[in-house]
Formats: sequence, C-alpha cells, structure tokens
Amino acid sequence: MERLIRWFVNNGVAANLLMAFIIIAGALTIPLLKMEVFPEIEIDIINITAVYPGASPSDVEEAVCIRIEERLQGLDGIKKISSTASENIGSVNVEVLPGQDVSEMLDRVKA
Repeated sequence: MERLIRWFVNNGVAANLLMAFIIIAGALTIPLLKMEVFPEIEIDIINITAVYPGASPSDVEEAVCIRIEERLQGLDGIKKISSTASENIGSVNVEVLPGQDVSEMLDRVKA
C-alpha cells in the first residue's frame, strides 16, 4: 500500500487522471440511479385497532386486546404479537415472519 501511495505522489498526472476518471464515471452513472419520491417498501406489520367507547384501559385490555391476541396465537407465520390498551381504544400489532405473504396473512387475520 505504501508503494502505491508513493507511486501516485511521484506521478501527479496519473493521480489527477484517476481522480478525473472517477468523477466522470460517477457523473455518468447518476441518471442510471433509481430514485423515487415514494419508494415501494414491503411492510411486514399488520395493525389491528379497535374502539371501545367509554372503556378504561384495563377494560380495553381484557375485552379487546387479550381476546384478539388469543385468536391470533394459533396462526402460522407470525413472528411477534404486541398490544397497547389505552382509554377507549386498543391496538394489536402483528409482526409477520420474513418471506410470508403479508396480504395472505392479513386475510387469515381478518378471518
């Protein structure tokens, strides 16, 4: 590595040509880059939200979150189930295993 650095120090023209080549190559490849304002990403989380008007967080947990979690326990392809209970609303997040079809899993969760 030291020899290479010493060679470029002694041959400034070659160093400048290499730098120019790298800059030109980079400038020519910019139009080939795929850029999107809203890139398509695969989301592997299914969110279930249930509204329970007038219920306390403990009521929402017992009546909504725990029941949904118990129904989902038997499904294959689920990595993790987590839930949040707050006043009047409960939310259950289902994380799908990598490689599973999320839309198919969503249909199974809805059933």
